[in-house]
Amino acid sequence: MTFFEVALTRCTTAAQNLLGENFGGILTSDRHGAYNWVDIERRQLCWGHLKREFIKISERPGVSKELGTRLVQQQEKLFELWQRVRDGTLARGDFVELVTDIRRQIVSLLQQGADYEITSKEKTPLAKTVRTCRQLLKVEGAMWLFVTTPGVEPTNNAAL
Repeated sequence: MTFFEVALTRCTTAAQNLLGENFGGILTSDRHGAYNWVDIERRQLCWGHLKREFIKISERPGVSKELGTRLVQQQEKLFELWQRVRDGTLARGDFVELVTDIRRQIVSLLQQGADYEITSKEKTPLAKTVRTCRQLLKVEGAMWLFVTTPGVEPTNNAAL
């Protein structure tokens, strides 16, 4: 089921009021902190949002450009495979197996980005990349639920 609500706020309380404090379903959403109360095992991060994050990283200079470009390439591979699952030309079991390497590559790239040393107040393009990579690694488990769970889509876009 897809549900849209226009609200005055996107805080945790609003999310809990919308979904119910004892929400037991699967939530596909962006990385907004208001959803952090939902167990990571029941969250699917929207790959449309992740793709935009990877593109932003690729548009920054230096090492960010290299990391971002490689992240986008992995995302494109993932979506090529997903389209094959959707059109019936790739079995889900084969998809799960093929995604293992893509996941390993993405985690490795995020870890490389997260490992750069920055100061807490640094505002450079590299610092933005490092912070994004660190934040993504914290919720990395929520990137992959659609791979193993039939009926879960990789985006929160009902039109896709």
